[in-house]
Amino acid sequence: MSAKEKLFTIYQKLYAQRTVLTEAPSLTIDITTLSANTMDYNKVRSETSAVISYLMGIRNIDKIEVKNALGIIEKNYSTQPFWKNLILEYLSFANEEEAENLFERAEKARQNAEEILFQIQQQEANEKATIQAYAKPLKENNFAIDGEQLIRNYLNMCRKDPKKAWEILISNPGWFSPIITTNKNGDTILTPKQAIEENQKIGNFLKRLSI
Repeated sequence: MSAKEKLFTIYQKLYAQRTVLTEAPSLTIDITTLSANTMDYNKVRSETSAVISYLMGIRNIDKIEVKNALGIIEKNYSTQPFWKNLILEYLSFANEEEAENLFERAEKARQNAEEILFQIQQQEANEKATIQAYAKPLKENNFAIDGEQLIRNYLNMCRKDPKKAWEILISNPGWFSPIITTNKNGDTILTPKQAIEENQKIGNFLKRLSI
């Protein structure tokens, strides 16, 4: 039985005894025309808590520790099984309600975490596609630079300072990824002067791409 159903049952029993609860807080909801799903949960809960608190002789049943509540029940209702069981039912309801609330919060946290993970994955996929899109023409034009590293580092700086990142990209792209001046064997393929010229060519090319 869910917490809502337990609360509905408790209120039903209290409502049936309203004629003997003349000094207790009012039970204003005609529960006989309602169901667990159609009742005003918050109002039913508030009135139920008030009456149970009255029966216990305390200010608020929801603020007392269970062990202390059990002590009061045993002291005052050991020979009145109806009221004893009804109050115990309320304590059971309160425990169930708390468990359901904890589960609901945990479920929301899980869903939020999944949504954040999805957004991160989507962002990473988009960034990867962007890197590939701009690195490809650099490779096709045989520029002496690691296009993927260039665009990746450029995007990283863009997150902090897009204006500065763009200025560096079109004026000194080698800042993001060094100009390749030697081949795999260590042989020089670009002299320092040629490397400077290559850097300028890449900057002008990227400017035309308008990243």
